[in-house]
Amino acid sequence: GNEYMRDAKLVYDTTADKIVCCFRDSQNNKLKYVAFEVSGSNYAQGTLLTASTDESAGAEHLYSLAFIPGINKVGFVYSAQNSSAYDQSFRAGTLSLSGTTITKTESEILSHANINDYNYIELRSDGSGNCLIAYDDDDSTLPDKIRAIVGTYSGNTFVPNVLSDFTISSGPRDEIPLTEKVVAVVPIPNVPAPSIFSVLF
Repeated sequence: GNEYMRDAKLVYDTTADKIVCCFRDSQNNKLKYVAFEVSGSNYAQGTLLTASTDESAGAEHLYSLAFIPGINKVGFVYSAQNSSAYDQSFRAGTLSLSGTTITKTESEILSHANINDYNYIELRSDGSGNCLIAYDDDDSTLPDKIRAIVGTYSGNTFVPNVLSDFTISSGPRDEIPLTEKVVAVVPIPNVPAPSIFSVLF
């Protein structure tokens, strides 16, 4: 056909016991979603959900999915670039499953005048549903840095709580400014690993 499927990403919904696949049509950058039920060597494919033209991402590093404990749904985030309605924004939401049928809900969580500076988005959750969205800021006029959004889901809506930067200078000692917040998790033998959020803030 005329569609060009690229950059599939998979996440397992432990509550629905289904695998959710997200990919994009590289001809128009529309994001598409489909759920699979796998049993042995067999699988059942659900109905393909196609996002609107405005709900698009221009490359595989501009969207991410993760299962979110607490709400027990798949969460997602993407960067909407060059769309008429959602241009220059990050949007986040959930994929709710009924069998292999997906219902998508989303809203804007961040707006930036030049969203093309923001790339390589990743969404992760801890066991309690606390989420970290990390992405890089490669603005050519300022030092490169990693930015982060910490938040939780309220129903199907992502609620940002904290915005922070993790900046490492390009100096000989790679000094880290004291004003920045830094993630540093050091495993200790026979001691349970802490939540990344207890270390982060």
